[in-house]
Amino acid sequence: MASSKRDIWVDNVKVIACILVVLGHFFQSMVKANLLADSFAYNLFEDTIYYFHVPLFFICSGYLYQKYSVVNDISAWKINVLKKLIALGIPYFVFSFATWILKKVFASSVNTEIGGLGYTLFKHPTSPYWYLYILFVLFVITWTSKNVNQQYLMLVISVCMKLAYTFGVSTGLYIIDNTLANCVWFVLGMTMAYGVIKMTNAMMSILLFMVFLLGSALTELGYIHFKLQGFIWALMACYSVISLSHYLYNDGVQSEYMATIAKYTMPIFLMHTLFAAPFRSVLIKLGVDNLIIHIVIGLVASFVCPVIAMIIMEKIKPLDFMIYPNRYISIKRRQ
Repeated sequence: MASSKRDIWVDNVKVIACILVVLGHFFQSMVKANLLADSFAYNLFEDTIYYFHVPLFFICSGYLYQKYSVVNDISAWKINVLKKLIALGIPYFVFSFATWILKKVFASSVNTEIGGLGYTLFKHPTSPYWYLYILFVLFVITWTSKNVNQQYLMLVISVCMKLAYTFGVSTGLYIIDNTLANCVWFVLGMTMAYGVIKMTNAMMSILLFMVFLLGSALTELGYIHFKLQGFIWALMACYSVISLSHYLYNDGVQSEYMATIAKYTMPIFLMHTLFAAPFRSVLIKLGVDNLIIHIVIGLVASFVCPVIAMIIMEKIKPLDFMIYPNRYISIKRRQ
């Protein structure tokens, strides 16, 4: 066991969210390549994880933003936007461009086609990089709150934005619609920084997550259908996962295994599709259609190859600039 001064629950929740994002993209690609059947089990798994895995990322980002930043005047806002433009923008553009090239080169065998470069970068980001795109927008439009009452007001506004989107308010613009849909998770994370959301114990967290799984299954079967179901399921799942992480690591001691995975969450998030797609394409061209082989090689490519790539990048500096540009560019506020 290794002690850590970081917010351990944030690291661990990011690990969980990252694993689910990778698995979601991996099985999507398998179905689109006709290697895996588009079955009820597949759709249940995909729809279930898509309720909450990206919201978990937004919650963690909002929490860290409110807890460790002070952005409540125009000067601090400018500095923060510039920092985020570098920290998020460089990996966003680098890996979005790399994905665009990959999908153009392997257009016949990757999971989806892709539009023009400008369209992909600025109008309709590809997965999973749309998260960085919308996260930057949230940093642009959101200042940190000065007190808990101000934070509650922000939360109410963000919930109204979510409700408006859920009940059909749409501009047709990706950047606006996705901001409306996801702002609530970011602001909810900010609200958690005040410690006003109480965590349950492990048993209650597990029971609540089981209720979520049941709700997701009944929704998939068509027994439950109403406008707010996705929002409610997402709230239940996110609360359960975060609460359980709080409970398991409330002694402030991190698991060495989780700490190791957490170290490589960002590289895995950014590079998993870039490794999985070429491996799958090569196997298909070689005539390999065995599902087990595709799953084993695909998952190794998705999880292990990005870690190896990151280790190499850190050995051959400044290649790691593509992942962590803030290691090389420091923006400080003028005194």
